[in-house]
Amino acid sequence: MPKKEKDYRRLPGRGLRRIGGAVAVAKTRASLWLGKDHLLSMDTMWFMEDYKRFYYRDIQAFLIRKTARGKIINLVLSILAALMLLLAVLGGAFWGWGREGWYICGGIALFFLLMVGINALMGPTCICHLQTAVQREELPSLTRFRTARKAVNRLKPLIETAQGTLSPEEIQIQSAQMSQNIPAAIPPAPKPVKHEHGRFHEILFYLLLFDSVPIVFDIFYDHVALTLCSSLVSLAACGMMIIALIRQHGSDITRFVRGITWVTLGYHGVIFLLGYIVSVVITVQNPEINTNNQWEMMKVVSTKMSAMESPWIMGLHFFALIFSLSLGSLGLASLYRFRRDYRVAVSKYHPSSEAAPAGT
Repeated sequence: MPKKEKDYRRLPGRGLRRIGGAVAVAKTRASLWLGKDHLLSMDTMWFMEDYKRFYYRDIQAFLIRKTARGKIINLVLSILAALMLLLAVLGGAFWGWGREGWYICGGIALFFLLMVGINALMGPTCICHLQTAVQREELPSLTRFRTARKAVNRLKPLIETAQGTLSPEEIQIQSAQMSQNIPAAIPPAPKPVKHEHGRFHEILFYLLLFDSVPIVFDIFYDHVALTLCSSLVSLAACGMMIIALIRQHGSDITRFVRGITWVTLGYHGVIFLLGYIVSVVITVQNPEINTNNQWEMMKVVSTKMSAMESPWIMGLHFFALIFSLSLGSLGLASLYRFRRDYRVAVSKYHPSSEAAPAGT
């Protein structure tokens, strides 16, 4: 019995589609499927699926643009690997770490370098759009240049079969006719965006910088006041971060500031998870601790989690210090640049205005 031909064949590549803007909370898994007469774009989120069909006869072009995202990722991972190796050297030279510290820091550095190699082998990153007569659709599943070229090469004969092929002379004639007779397409009106001054972002970034102070003191001194201060600062930063994420949605704030705010969310999630794991380990090793008394728990953890005695705790402090300083300084610099550019734009279009209007 002959096998039934599949209605759809999946194209290589997979990615995430951001809903609601350049950076948003909701994200769906995107994939592309070849049909008999159309290209199917499928977005999957939990148990829901959304489909878009692009018929081969309507596809005009694929626009592939290389991005620097892969290089930036490799740069960050390389810096983290170098910092972990530096931490291992400093730990062995000044803090008396043995082989355990070398193995831990070296293993983390090796993991970062492995990720760098994998990312490099996957090739340069890109953004791919599909162009029709009425719309331009981003294809989030094609985020690598090599994968995008492979997918376009598989689509090319199907599109040529549906539309036919033209000689170079015919292409020039049709292009001249289109430029003379067909009016330029009117782009859709942009969605109105609100201006966001970034006050909550500014407070968040200052809190990140301030959080580095108790972290540094906690490396050399073990006191419950430092742990309490760091916890309060982190709690305040989490509150500012949530408000900033809500405020930046649908606003004119730059993508870089948005990205730093989201990276801050991931950073706090990682710090919370690592701190919780360390606390659980200390609790298991010290069963006399009363876990129902949070103040007693904090005092014991403050004395037991000595950075000078444990490479794990030192690595956690070092990680928190690097990220808090980096995110805080980069966030403030990008936010102040955004405000400066906004004031320049306002003064250009409204010369009589002495200052930019306040944010919403």
